[in-house]
Amino acid sequence: MQPSIESNKSSHAPGQRNVDETMEFVMEKLAIMKQQETTHYRASNYLSQNAANATVNDRRALCIWGFDIMRICRIDRSIAVIGISFFDRFLSHYESRVVQCCLHRRREFQLAFISCLMISIKARDGKAVKLQFINEYLCKGMYHLHEITQMEIEILRTLSWRLNGPTAIDFIQCFMELLPSTIEPAVAMSLTEISKANAENAMLNYMSVLQAPSIIALASIASSLELLSLPLSYLVDIRSWMMQCTTSVTTEDWPNHHNDIFDWRRSGLINRHICTLTNYFRTKSVNCELICSGHEEASDFGDECGSFKWATSSLRKNLLDGESCEVFSPAA
Repeated sequence: MQPSIESNKSSHAPGQRNVDETMEFVMEKLAIMKQQETTHYRASNYLSQNAANATVNDRRALCIWGFDIMRICRIDRSIAVIGISFFDRFLSHYESRVVQCCLHRRREFQLAFISCLMISIKARDGKAVKLQFINEYLCKGMYHLHEITQMEIEILRTLSWRLNGPTAIDFIQCFMELLPSTIEPAVAMSLTEISKANAENAMLNYMSVLQAPSIIALASIASSLELLSLPLSYLVDIRSWMMQCTTSVTTEDWPNHHNDIFDWRRSGLINRHICTLTNYFRTKSVNCELICSGHEEASDFGDECGSFKWATSSLRKNLLDGESCEVFSPAA
């Protein structure tokens, strides 16, 4: 006699049902995020356009500056990642005259980045940034207030108001929800923080524009696992977890015939992009304070970029000295 559906359900402990439901929810969420990153939230190789005078180093300098601003204003660095993704997606619409202007003139290129950063703070951090703060403290009067507002509106229109796309940080957080309970909380926390720092560091590299956020997330985790040197008792669970994360966002299989799960290049994990990104992470110093201040990086922005760096230093000094510096508008 076949057992009834009711008896099958009752055979599971309540705790197991909760775990299964959580796993099912996370997998559904990952499927939606994967669909999003392959449709409306994709970016293209916009700096390859003939009209593009901005360079890879220009973009990198602005990204570093953006992370520095987030840290000084005590805003989570993931907001900067979101702002950078807005920036890359906006500039990918090079059929727009405004975008062409941004790619051709560095003044507008910088203005677009600032506007994307402010939109991310408003939309994803729930804070309204004062235009006066942007103009006086961040831009040192380089732009008029109406220029900033107009650029924000243009960006929102170009992106069709789609502001909730997944980033590599979002994928990492979802993958961590699938982490086996056998992994100690301290290990899970270290893995999460180092992986996020890796993903943030990847945003400085223009190569990240051409990669799906899920791929960047997996490469970030792969590199973090190499750094952590986990005990042998974790290897089976970690291998199973990484296979689950991989299959949730790609149709490619992970070969089972390699015993060393951290030898990503020989095991052929996902594809060559994972290996390329993981090698990139190996060349960087990874820690929770990974993103350095702008004055430590070389750039091709010249005097204009120099004014941004000076504005960052001035803002930091004002905050440390306790001077009045209203950043956000009061909550409504």
